[in-house]
Amino acid sequence: HDGAAVLTSIGTAHESLGNLESALQHFNDAWSVRQVIGADHTQDGADLLAMLGLAECRLGRFEHGLGHAQEGKRLKSELKALATPHGAIVSQQLGTCFRLMGNHESAIAEFEACRRTLLDTGTLHTPQGAFLLKELARSQGLSGNPQEELNLLYEARRILKATGSLRSQSGAALLLDLGSALMDLRRDREAKEVLQLANDMCDELRLQDIGKLVK
Repeated sequence: HDGAAVLTSIGTAHESLGNLESALQHFNDAWSVRQVIGADHTQDGADLLAMLGLAECRLGRFEHGLGHAQEGKRLKSELKALATPHGAIVSQQLGTCFRLMGNHESAIAEFEACRRTLLDTGTLHTPQGAFLLKELARSQGLSGNPQEELNLLYEARRILKATGSLRSQSGAALLLDLGSALMDLRRDREAKEVLQLANDMCDELRLQDIGKLVK
């Protein structure tokens, strides 16, 4: 069990650095360990399946990725842990898989279910909630709803500001999405201000590859 946890942590570190192939290898190794020792039908096993599925989808391996993410959600539900903030993360990862596949209707349905869970548990106004709203906003924009996208991004920014979490890599990524959404609506002056703030934040935090933040 500890070995699987270590492998998962290493995979997560690789993922945060953009090394998706290495992340996927470690997630697969962790899953193999869990299956061997009988620790796959667990909360951590469900989390790992969702992470594994999302990594596969990010690499364009949609058939396996979607299957793993859906299995993670099914397992979380079976363990009576889906309607929790932690369970919402698994559903959100499934939603991101749908978005990457271009199935924006299914993505929005997953993200909205996550939002209801966070609302019901009083955890929407947290950095986790802001990240969820950012993902939902992106899907709304891709579905042709630019004003709803903008509203969600403004709400996410308010949450990050209120929690003191805006000056972060996640905050910079949110501002880049917000600037892009403002440009799409031809609100160029506001877009310029937001993108300048994002650029200054990236310089301050020494975030080298800004492009990676919007993917």
